[in-house]
Amino acid sequence: MIILLYGALVLVLYICLIRSGILIVMAHNCIRENNEHNSDWCNHYSKVGDSGGRVKSTVAGVLIGLITAYLGVILTGYSAAIAIPETIANFISGRSFLLWDIFVTQLLGYGVLVFVLILAAAKLLKVNPWITSVVAFITCEFALYSAYTAAHTIYIPHIIVFAGCALSAAALGRPREAV
Repeated sequence: MIILLYGALVLVLYICLIRSGILIVMAHNCIRENNEHNSDWCNHYSKVGDSGGRVKSTVAGVLIGLITAYLGVILTGYSAAIAIPETIANFISGRSFLLWDIFVTQLLGYGVLVFVLILAAAKLLKVNPWITSVVAFITCEFALYSAYTAAHTIYIPHIIVFAGCALSAAALGRPREAV
């Protein structure tokens, strides 16, 4: 399984490096030739930074996804050990325990971790938080699915918490426009 994860990581990085290399060469030729046909393309990618932001965001997302998949399992084990207080247990029953799983077990296990990692990457590394959060989500789900295959692998509370925290971190991590 580790070989599968390593192969997937290498494949993603290889694709990103090839794609960014092609875009950088095209941007260099566009700037050197300075022709009218490519002027819109040049203006767009000179603002983006020759797609280096996308590559950095993708790599950060893959790393955050792998870190979250590894540490999230451990943290979820600790947060699952939190006992439901008797007063709360009297009010909820049956499917209502799903709320406890979402707001306590999964939120403390995966939600806080992915929120902090994506927000830190967006602010400190200046990556695109939307690309980073989507790539982190896909990478983490792929890693968890390949490591823990079972009939109950696609766990809806986990997906709700992970997606909610990743997207909220992306919304808070986006660059603010100057007024």
